[in-house]
Amino acid sequence: MTSRVVTQQPGLARLADASLLLTVGVVAHLVVWAVCVASPTGHTGDFQRYWDIAAAAGRPGPGMAVEYPPGAVLAFRLLAGLTGSQPAFFLAALVLNLAADALVLALLVAAWGTAAGAAYLAISVPIVSLLFFRFDLWPVAAATAAVVCWQQRRWRASAGLLGIGIALKLWPLPLAALWLADRRWRPRGAIAALGWLTVASAAAGAAWLWQAGVDGPLGVLTFRGATGWGIESTVGSVWRLVEPDSVRLEAGAVRVGRTVPGASVVLFAVSLPLACWAIFRGAVTNRVGTGWVTGLGTLLAGSPLLSPQFLGWLLPGAAIAWVEGDRRTTRWLAGLVAVTIAYRILHTMQMPELVLVRNLLLIVMVGDGVRRLLRGSATKPREDRLVVRFEADDPPGA
Repeated sequence: MTSRVVTQQPGLARLADASLLLTVGVVAHLVVWAVCVASPTGHTGDFQRYWDIAAAAGRPGPGMAVEYPPGAVLAFRLLAGLTGSQPAFFLAALVLNLAADALVLALLVAAWGTAAGAAYLAISVPIVSLLFFRFDLWPVAAATAAVVCWQQRRWRASAGLLGIGIALKLWPLPLAALWLADRRWRPRGAIAALGWLTVASAAAGAAWLWQAGVDGPLGVLTFRGATGWGIESTVGSVWRLVEPDSVRLEAGAVRVGRTVPGASVVLFAVSLPLACWAIFRGAVTNRVGTGWVTGLGTLLAGSPLLSPQFLGWLLPGAAIAWVEGDRRTTRWLAGLVAVTIAYRILHTMQMPELVLVRNLLLIVMVGDGVRRLLRGSATKPREDRLVVRFEADDPPGA
């Protein structure tokens, strides 16, 4: 009896399709970036704000309200010092955004395969121009690197990278719940890393309070003391339909209605444990991507400000969910991105109904994610590689 090698062609076909989509996605991102570089003047509202923060004298505090954590302020000022002029600052920010985008892609491909990278590029193409003109890709890259290091049990590197992400923006904080869920860990290494992150975060928080006072953290959580709901937030999208006359520009965003004093802090305090639970549950049920999207989606659903680029925080998680077999999560986010771009193109102020639809989809996506996280383990990831098996020849005379 002899054996022969049989190649499973569907696996090869999937690999070829993912590779083709990856190539097309890379080209699309480069084209969008080139267009952004060629026509930056009409899209640099946020860049101008970063430059103003970097160029302002003194430190953030009662006399200088800043909506970003100290890590972001430090990054803006370092970049301004290196570039020396506003045009050079804008260009450098665009270059760093492209580098962060490429880093996220490389990390996803290295850790989860070609299909994950292709999924990331495909979902992000519609909103990548928004991401290129903000700095959200910086913490996204740091958070993705932290999760990759967590997957590889490199606890200290993971803690350090997550700390960088939190210093830039607060939203990566719930990802620390991954360490509490890992059943593969070496307890001393993982607990030590989590303890290091806790001590470092406490020290950074104390330094922040010493430098800026209570107004520092409150300026971030309340978006410079804004008293209204962003018209794209879950509450603001409803309020916009009920009381359109209260729409106004406040703290760099279009807002509506009135928030209760401290509402932003309370919402963050309520949504943070829920986000941590989703990420924890995602890790223990082999649904890391679903936990990422559901957990951070919970933060977005409870935020008084829900800018379109915030969906970029969920992109790596959706790509991971795709290769983990939970493709519905990926499709949910793709739908959210599509509706967001639709109302952006048609003009947000003129399409409040589409904003409301997007937020309803967000809430349904989070609810569906919670349901699947409670249900149990994820399906096994699909293999995008060549599969070889051996079969026996039919015996003579059969």
